[in-house]
Amino acid sequence: MYNNLLRLLPVALISASCLGGDQAQQPETEESTDQLLDRVHLSIDLNFANQYFFRGIVQETEGFIFQPSLELGFDLIENDSYSLGAYLGIWNSFHDQRTGATDTDEFVSSWYEVDFYGGLSLTTGRLTTDLAYTNYASPNGAFGHVDEMILTLAWDDSGWIDNITLAPYVTIAVEIGSAQADGGSGLGTFFAVGIEPSYEFETKSFGTITISAPIEAGFSIDDYYEGATGDESFGYITAGLALSVPLPAPDGFGDWSWNFGVDYLLLGDTTEALNGSNDDEWIVHTGFGFAF
Repeated sequence: MYNNLLRLLPVALISASCLGGDQAQQPETEESTDQLLDRVHLSIDLNFANQYFFRGIVQETEGFIFQPSLELGFDLIENDSYSLGAYLGIWNSFHDQRTGATDTDEFVSSWYEVDFYGGLSLTTGRLTTDLAYTNYASPNGAFGHVDEMILTLAWDDSGWIDNITLAPYVTIAVEIGSAQADGGSGLGTFFAVGIEPSYEFETKSFGTITISAPIEAGFSIDDYYEGATGDESFGYITAGLALSVPLPAPDGFGDWSWNFGVDYLLLGDTTEALNGSNDDEWIVHTGFGFAF
């Protein structure tokens, strides 16, 4: 199935090009088309990591890990009272260790994970409420499909302390499919609370550079971290430092950036057992982002 999807990509790109050509041939609709395109946003991220943990659950700790993603956003409604947006995205993880592969195809066996997701985001004042559906799948057959509904509440505190923001948030994720992230016997409910303090400063050479210190703690509300002694409430806590630097880009090619980060991960009893009895890890990640 995934090979067929790859073969369809060139067709989709050619179709998009043809649509662009039709637009140029119809100048009378150019203004309305531009207004419509202003409501559509595309972001692409190409990231690399030395290890991959999902909510504290170990996925891969060795070898080359490449995690590209793409997201389309749509501004549906904007007025003085609220704004409503929608988004669709795909996130991937490729491992040269062919983690858990049951497929023998050379390319597919390294394609450990693909996530398809979509959701709605409502902003009223400083509060953003985000509701999303995510399907976690493994093209190489390492794990079964995991389906979730995810609710996130985020608060925008920008402007309260000069160029510093704390960006607090809470997330609740409910497994609704037939498989579980922890490989347990029951569908789980996950809860996380976090902040991402950040500071922006201007430079002559690179423009606005952002330094942040994301901190997050993850917990099981019900059956999310099942272990030998039952469900463990505490899953992990992570704290790190991250740097985001804008890169020069040709006019009309969007905003480009480079990011680098280091995270310290402390695990609970169940996640420690899944990680070969290692209770902490250092995760280094870097990559490039493109937003249009």
